[in-house]
Amino acid sequence: MKPRDALLLSTFCLLSAGLACGQATVAPTVEPPTPTPAGPSTRVLSISASPRLIPEPTVREWLEATGMAYDAGARGAFADWRWSSLEAAEGVFDLSEPQEDLDFLGRSQDLTLLVGLQLLNTTEREVPPDLADVSFDSPEMQVRFHRLIDVLAPHLDRHVRYLSVGNEVDVYLGQHPEEWEAFRSFLDDASAYVHSVVPWIQVGTTVTFGGASGENAAQVAALTAGHEVLIFTYYPLEADFRARPPDAPLTDFPHMIEMAGGRPVFLQEVGYPSSEELGSSERAQAEFVEQVFLAWQAEAEGIPFLNYFLLHDLTSEMCGQLQEYYGLRNAAFEAFLCSLGLRQADGTPKESWQTFLDAARASGVPYTETTR
Repeated sequence: MKPRDALLLSTFCLLSAGLACGQATVAPTVEPPTPTPAGPSTRVLSISASPRLIPEPTVREWLEATGMAYDAGARGAFADWRWSSLEAAEGVFDLSEPQEDLDFLGRSQDLTLLVGLQLLNTTEREVPPDLADVSFDSPEMQVRFHRLIDVLAPHLDRHVRYLSVGNEVDVYLGQHPEEWEAFRSFLDDASAYVHSVVPWIQVGTTVTFGGASGENAAQVAALTAGHEVLIFTYYPLEADFRARPPDAPLTDFPHMIEMAGGRPVFLQEVGYPSSEELGSSERAQAEFVEQVFLAWQAEAEGIPFLNYFLLHDLTSEMCGQLQEYYGLRNAAFEAFLCSLGLRQADGTPKESWQTFLDAARASGVPYTETTR
């Protein structure tokens, strides 16, 4: 589950040099870097730095949210783009969103980036309109994705270290089981092509931890086999969205490492609701945050990148938009979406925010005293 799309659509438009969205410009060719593998000393913490949303945020609130995440120890970021937005018609590319994200998060903030190309996004297929009914294993689909990578490649500099092809793909594929094999073929081809063009970037696809360890475990294992990284979203919930015990990471993180079989695990999203409607609370959310850092410490070598979702709660309006997108309207889902933040939508810190600051500092990630 990844509610970025309900956050302001112009997230980094406000933060770009012109303070407005515009058409893509041509970026200079980037010389490939020679990265060193991530390890315990180079593991990266990230926070999805949504701003205080009530009242409506200004540029200042966006900058303050980014600064809060950085001061708390975040030296990474997750950025995602829908293929359907990047290429609204065949061969017509709009790279304004990637350019703004990469300019601000990468070049301005000097963060390590996990990038998601969303051609499957949880429940939806997000490909260009003319590919809506084209099979993923068709030569046409593969060639078009190659062209997308060719167009993006000049912008993917040393800050972009990891690439996810598709978001929570097991959810969509579980609803369309006839497409598992076609998407596996596409993913294998996509990974090989990305490596041929930008060889320093590690490639995988994002799956839910629940799907990878549940009824679709065999299909997920086959889909991700042979890829160099395993990427999860992690929200420990029951089927009715009620929160599992906050100490779940202590058993779930080792399970992730076991499933990866020696490959690094990347946690694209880690979150936990604070809503009492889901059997949780601010105290339980704070306990979850503490257990996340304890579990991460124990598996430091296996989890080089962890992105916590979310800094501030979403508004009710945004949660409604997400429910429409995912085609799921019920009170429990809304309570989940609207209570993931470490801070409330009006900027009031929850108990989990101070816990996050203390636990991050204790874990050894960079820290700036001004967060106190």
